[in-house]
Amino acid sequence: MSEETKVDHERLLSAIEEIATSTQTVYQAIEQVAQSATELANAGQESVEQAKFLQERNADTIKVIDFITNIAGQTNLLGLNAAIEAARAGEQGRGFAVVAEEVRKLAEQSREATERIQVTLNEMNRAVDDISKSIETTGAISQEQAASTQEITANLSRVTHAADELKEYIKKLA
Repeated sequence: MSEETKVDHERLLSAIEEIATSTQTVYQAIEQVAQSATELANAGQESVEQAKFLQERNADTIKVIDFITNIAGQTNLLGLNAAIEAARAGEQGRGFAVVAEEVRKLAEQSREATERIQVTLNEMNRAVDDISKSIETTGAISQEQAASTQEITANLSRVTHAADELKEYIKKLA
């Protein structure tokens, strides 16, 4: 074998070793990306579960708000009935009429407050829904990314194997 051919073989062998080393480095980086994508998808799933829990708690709170609204309505009716009875009592019911009016005002304020709370809870539920959808989309993308990186990893493994075989073949030729 001539000196020039020997140098060419050594250069080729060196290039193949460099390809194998670079491929291994890329392989490790891709593995890291795949692991991160999987962790991101898992974290997203946990966030979706927490969002569902919040929605359930909001639904429970809305039931309580409905109950309070119902009580406020009944209290308003009681105040109205008390005002009617106070009017029937004439001069002697005048003090009671003031109390009845205050009860009605409190009932109305309670109703208004529960309506505002219900609006806020509905807005929170919509926001949680939007966040959940966004997290689910991110999770799906992460899963696709993890699958793609696994495919890339498999291809890099085949390239590394081919480079190793080529290196052995060149060594035999030398």
